[in-house]
Amino acid sequence: MSSMIRFFLIFAITLSLLTLPSPFGGQPVMVHANPAPSENWYPSGPAFNTLTTPVFTDESSEFVCLQTPTPCIDLTDWPLSTTLVAQFITNPGLYVTSPISAKEYFELQFHLGTNFWGCQMNFGNSGCGKNIRQGVAHLVDRTIFTNT
Repeated sequence: MSSMIRFFLIFAITLSLLTLPSPFGGQPVMVHANPAPSENWYPSGPAFNTLTTPVFTDESSEFVCLQTPTPCIDLTDWPLSTTLVAQFITNPGLYVTSPISAKEYFELQFHLGTNFWGCQMNFGNSGCGKNIRQGVAHLVDRTIFTNT
């Protein structure tokens, strides 16, 4: 009998907590899914056939393009100088973030999944691919490449 009374007391106390005020004020909370983007999802490949990306010879030409009324790029991969920060921060069409520390390095890369000069690179496992990479490495002046 005592366990039955204990059970009803716990049950009554638990249900009485529901009558206390809550941060929701008794209003039902409407939950809904986020609306889907207007762009369709393509499960088998890219959403467009071509991608045009400008190639810059140096950072100054990239910053000149960014300063045009209709910039040909959306972001840069070069840090801004203090002079450029002063120019860009007043432009309402640009968003300048705070500087971040970065470790930078430059390298030569080979797409090892293709065929160059009649040699199937075989993802770096072919003998002729190794010879091509060593030949290009022989052509590059390592001192100039690492110091500039």
